[in-house]
Amino acid sequence: SQEVLITDTVGFIQKIPHQLVAAFRATLEEVVEADLILHVVDSVHKQYREQMTAVYDVLRQIKADAKPSIVVYNKVDLVDKNFIDKISREERSVTISAKTGDGIPDLLALIDIVLKQQQSRYSVRIPYHDSHVISQVYQYTNVIDITHAENGVEIIFSAVPDDAQRFKLYFITE
Repeated sequence: SQEVLITDTVGFIQKIPHQLVAAFRATLEEVVEADLILHVVDSVHKQYREQMTAVYDVLRQIKADAKPSIVVYNKVDLVDKNFIDKISREERSVTISAKTGDGIPDLLALIDIVLKQQQSRYSVRIPYHDSHVISQVYQYTNVIDITHAENGVEIIFSAVPDDAQRFKLYFITE
């Protein structure tokens, strides 16, 4: 199973001043470092599309607009079926109700799919004198196979590139 860290960042406002982006830089850094952005939208807000645009503008400002994302339309227990039908045709979006729990399993499944699409397979050889690194491989990756060889422990794992790079010293390049 994969460990996932979920954090909440500052809410976005329209036409966010550059100075405010700078003031919230530390908070927004989490977005820049994220493997996946969940863009939660208040489905019943009259200006939800404008709010979405404001979020995309800020993501562009902090150079996080290329990050994989899922649009999560919340409060669907309060909208009509036509809205849900329209949204269901959007790629990488899901409708939920945080109040009732509807759609949460769909959201979790989509998160799993998107994260797995970003992962690649890697092979490493950890020398026995560096065996403490093996626990880190388990912590940051999804271990697929492990073999004890004469010159160390060989591990095949899948991970997002940033997590895999932690172990670049041990990559098997043969």
